[in-house]
Amino acid sequence: AAAAVAAAEADAAQGAPPEQEGEDGPARKSYFQRKMEQAKRRKRKREADQAEVDEQVFAFIKAMMKARDQDLRAFRARKPAMHKLKMLPEVEVMLRRAHYRETLLEDGLLPVLKSWLDPMDDGTLPNLEVRSRILRLLDDFRVNDADWIELLRKSKGLGRVVHFLSLKDPHPANAKLARKLVDKWSRPIYEAEDVDDGGEDEPPLGGKGSALVMTPAMMAAAKRDVRAKKD
Repeated sequence: AAAAVAAAEADAAQGAPPEQEGEDGPARKSYFQRKMEQAKRRKRKREADQAEVDEQVFAFIKAMMKARDQDLRAFRARKPAMHKLKMLPEVEVMLRRAHYRETLLEDGLLPVLKSWLDPMDDGTLPNLEVRSRILRLLDDFRVNDADWIELLRKSKGLGRVVHFLSLKDPHPANAKLARKLVDKWSRPIYEAEDVDDGGEDEPPLGGKGSALVMTPAMMAAAKRDVRAKKD
């Protein structure tokens, strides 16, 4: 007890307890070190998270293309083409993940969606449910002026096929939604002052300001539509 009292008196005589000095020195350095380590961990986690997103998006786009190819083969073999329809719930979940959208668009989502909406070789339109739900998903995307214009130019004809559906989809709700998309996508195109109409890429949309160039499948679908009206 006497030794403890003597130690306390010595500390008081020096003005500050050793443990307080330790808090002002090494403890403060440790605080900043911890903050730096936390920042490094957060950065590594972000990088790991993005790497995981990239991997998932790559696999997802590949699966969408596989479903499209399987449906084409099934249709040509006169078998039910159901692969896109079966994958639709997964597509809806993925496309509604906001933090995945930028990576999806960068990795070629729009050309794949276009391929899902394309008519078959003889002009037969894709499954009604596929058309309806893909059009609704496209309507959820925020149009970001010049960025969206560039994405449409690189989409290998998404604007063209949506414009086609606005004219030829026999389901009124789909045709109406397709027209809404054409109008929404056209607005930034025709408001932009620096749109180059003479570039190598095709125009983002058919109609209104540019001719609608129809694919053979679209031509076949249009002929089927004319024949159906005559009948």
